[in-house]
Amino acid sequence: MVDLTFSNKSSLNLKSFKEHHFVPAKTAGKFLAVCLHGRGSNLLWLRKIRHRLKLDDFNYLFLNAPDSWTSDDGHQGFSWYGKIPEHREGIVRSLKLLEQLMRELERYGFTRDKIMLVGFSQGCVMSLELALRSPNPFFGVLGISGTIFKPLELLEAMPESATQTPVFMIHGTRDELLDIEKVRCKAKIVMEEMPYFEFMEVDKGHNLETFEYSIYIDKINEWRRLYMGRGLNI
Repeated sequence: MVDLTFSNKSSLNLKSFKEHHFVPAKTAGKFLAVCLHGRGSNLLWLRKIRHRLKLDDFNYLFLNAPDSWTSDDGHQGFSWYGKIPEHREGIVRSLKLLEQLMRELERYGFTRDKIMLVGFSQGCVMSLELALRSPNPFFGVLGISGTIFKPLELLEAMPESATQTPVFMIHGTRDELLDIEKVRCKAKIVMEEMPYFEFMEVDKGHNLETFEYSIYIDKINEWRRLYMGRGLNI
């Protein structure tokens, strides 16, 4: 296992995602937050959450999605999958890359029970695809302003162990890209099968607001208690 204690490394030796940024924990932390941005964005956009969450025992890994993306106004970014009808192929391909990443992270001592997935929009979709198909539970999933791709198909493929992953989805009632009613219906389908799945609606659009961070901090602390209750060491 590679020792990263108090490391100053800004990158890891990863074949799955060459474009990434690693930030070591301030203390001898063994947890890792893997952060997945939304369509048209990049790994820089989510780096602000590290300063807002203030989790000293968490390492952070920020990824660029595998596909380049140019918006209608010419903005350059990245995407996890294309638009309908090409989206399924992209989701499957990106999921394979994320699974490869999980295997690579094990070399650094980051098993799935120590990994928190943080995904915004498309990143939320991919976080849920990865966690709910995983043979082992994750520390948790923060799904921000995203949705669930084919929830019934996902549940059919979900191993029993994946139901133990705590999931917290948050969505804006004024989201201009992903309709709240459609997302709510999909979330309800999954909640019926997962005891630690929560869905919260808040007054915001398709963005990340300052007030959300206190909600996430409380949720992560709740997951810590769950973690210890399972006989695992913080």
